[in-house]
Amino acid sequence: MDARILPDLTLVIFEGLLLLVLIILSFYQRKRNKKIAEMVSLQMSRTREESLDASLRNTMYVQKTGSEENSNNPYDVQYHQEEKNVYEDFGEKISVQIEEKGILSTKKYVIHVFDASTVGRDDGNAIVLNDASIAGRQIQLIREEKNLLVRNLDGNHPVNVRRGKKLIPVAGEAVLVGSGDAIMLGNTELKLLIL
Repeated sequence: MDARILPDLTLVIFEGLLLLVLIILSFYQRKRNKKIAEMVSLQMSRTREESLDASLRNTMYVQKTGSEENSNNPYDVQYHQEEKNVYEDFGEKISVQIEEKGILSTKKYVIHVFDASTVGRDDGNAIVLNDASIAGRQIQLIREEKNLLVRNLDGNHPVNVRRGKKLIPVAGEAVLVGSGDAIMLGNTELKLLIL
């Protein structure tokens, strides 16, 4: 064997091993970066949830019992008799927590429906959805006394209410909705919780 070929062969093997090590390190770096991105996304989601819970918590209306138990649950708000008229100037309302489940994300909103509120792609809606498969003004949430109804404003885009396993089409007449129902429009699901 020629003495010049041996160093060249050793150099080729060394370069091959070096390239293999770089590929493996690159793979692990991508995996680590993806995990970090998922953790950041999870933390942002958790922060958004905590912010929503904090905004729902209103210690002025929580009945003081000497413990912090009541103030930690934003849904167990107990009003004193003299404080019930806080919204009297604005008229009656229904407060609704809406959890938007889209293709890429989940968001929560709390809206107060005094008469009617709209949902769609346009900026003028109470809730603006980033979903190309719905209309600019897709649905209207309507308060009738103590009931909440949903009406489809655009017949070209179907809307359904999912109540358990049952799908109820929203076409023509408004449909009564309640806590636990989900409004299905385009690629978005709006899960309702009436507060």
